[in-house]
Amino acid sequence: MKKLLSVILSIVFLTMLFCGCKEDKRNITVIGGYTHPDFETNYTEEEHIQRISERTAKKFAEELENGTIISYDVEIVYAFYDNDPEYFLVNLEYAEEQNGSYQTKKEASLDPEKGEFRRFNTKYKHLIGFIEKDIYYWSLMCYYKEFKYGRSCYELWGYEKAKKYYGAGHHGVQTSEGILHIYEPVYGSAEFPLFDARFEYPFEQYIISEKEQEYYMKANYKGSYSRY
Repeated sequence: MKKLLSVILSIVFLTMLFCGCKEDKRNITVIGGYTHPDFETNYTEEEHIQRISERTAKKFAEELENGTIISYDVEIVYAFYDNDPEYFLVNLEYAEEQNGSYQTKKEASLDPEKGEFRRFNTKYKHLIGFIEKDIYYWSLMCYYKEFKYGRSCYELWGYEKAKKYYGAGHHGVQTSEGILHIYEPVYGSAEFPLFDARFEYPFEQYIISEKEQEYYMKANYKGSYSRY
């Protein structure tokens, strides 16, 4: 009887342990080779914006309550080529400038002595996430990338009112001539003198061909993402 009870208790314990681990990890999704599945949704774009806004208010509740963040807005961003509303952009405005730093491209050599730290100050932060089966995801890399640079490149280039596109790390906006490929601005240039330079040369903006759009649409996420 004692052995039977011991076996039962062991099974119960292992079951609870398994469930607990599953519960702890359920908000983390590892995507090894996401290749743009057919987009399916039960919500309108307006409903997605409302749902993401509610999550944003909850995620940044403390900062909103104490006045660190004074406002935010949510937009839908579209996939290249097939025009599905697969992405979302969250813009945050802080009451005071947020300080931070990053290393220049030289850090790619993995030699700490060759890395050069740059400082930045911004009252704005943003993140880009994606929607899959009506679940919202974002990468913690947002804190390293999008959050670091302040305003989104859509706004910095003057396209805050345009229809926005995204895919495989590339940004685009709808123009009368087609979808214009826009890069993150060269901070420190004449256009954006308040930021430190991130690149050694400027990038050319151009109208994206359908073939290139299709590539950006399919060559998407790899890595670990959290529920937003």
